[in-house]
Amino acid sequence: MLIYICLKLSIMYTMLPIVILSLFMGLVGTGDAAAIIPKAGCSVSVNTDLAAPQPLLLIPGGSLDVYGFKLPTVPGDVISFLAGEALTLACPGTNNFLNVAGTGNSVVTATCVSGKNFRINGVNYAFSTLTCRSIPSHTARATGKICYNKNIELEVGFLVGTNFYNLHEICFDSADANPIYTKFDLVANIGGLQTGFPRPSWVEGGFYPNLTPNTQYGRNQQIATFSTILGSTDLSAQYVSSTSDYYLSRGHLIAKADYVYGSQQRATFYYMNSAPQWQTFNGGNWNTLEDNVRRVPNTDSEAYPHASHPYSSIGCTKLLYSSSLMLFPSTGLLSRP
Repeated sequence: MLIYICLKLSIMYTMLPIVILSLFMGLVGTGDAAAIIPKAGCSVSVNTDLAAPQPLLLIPGGSLDVYGFKLPTVPGDVISFLAGEALTLACPGTNNFLNVAGTGNSVVTATCVSGKNFRINGVNYAFSTLTCRSIPSHTARATGKICYNKNIELEVGFLVGTNFYNLHEICFDSADANPIYTKFDLVANIGGLQTGFPRPSWVEGGFYPNLTPNTQYGRNQQIATFSTILGSTDLSAQYVSSTSDYYLSRGHLIAKADYVYGSQQRATFYYMNSAPQWQTFNGGNWNTLEDNVRRVPNTDSEAYPHASHPYSSIGCTKLLYSSSLMLFPSTGLLSRP
């Protein structure tokens, strides 16, 4: 922020040139006086300056969670740096590294020079040229902790060296291969999210040893399952269509668009972060609700998307939803249709 100091000088006009000259010399001279001249920093757009495969943008010494990422300034998608400010660029994954000559490292420190230029090992690079060899790999793993009703807690994030950057937690019923709930922080900077980032395939993460979710979500399999449950192929056709949006889709618990960077958005495509949801609702009212929630935060807030059917209390008290027909306080998990 620039601070302008206005001086009202009551002097004779014959002294004015001397005063102006003195002020000028004080501003441009060497020594401590020169420090008041602001230095140009760097500005990078999340949507136009991140080339693929994009590295993780991490704050050196930052927290090992979503706030450890360098985030855009609210409300836009521009990331601002002071001149000389350091940034950690990370490319986690097997045989992955930053495409910068002479490094071959998966973790590199870059320093803002000015504009969109950053210095690495004494060489200046345009930010858009700083890419990984491949897309950063995300990881889902058990924490060793127990969550609601003696289920297992999972964490999803990025393993950078020996540090794990946690994006969200999942309470997972491994016996029934069913997510109970997920928990994450919806950051105030979400308005600057990267849009149009390609959707990856869904992955199991090693937590479905006796089940293939991708097969179960196939329309033909859904029709067969409903036919078995209802005892009638004709009845199943009333619920699952082979051509229209009447079928069960993979409904995100934490949405792809709930994260700023495309690399983070990819980490939402674990089956443990999904529940069967009618596509007519998933692409309609639920999508609208998700968009509206992302418009709310002006300060950092926690969000708790929930699982696919009602569960018992988790101890919160704030009202989430009510209508003339039903009431869903957060003393019970909000079900997804």
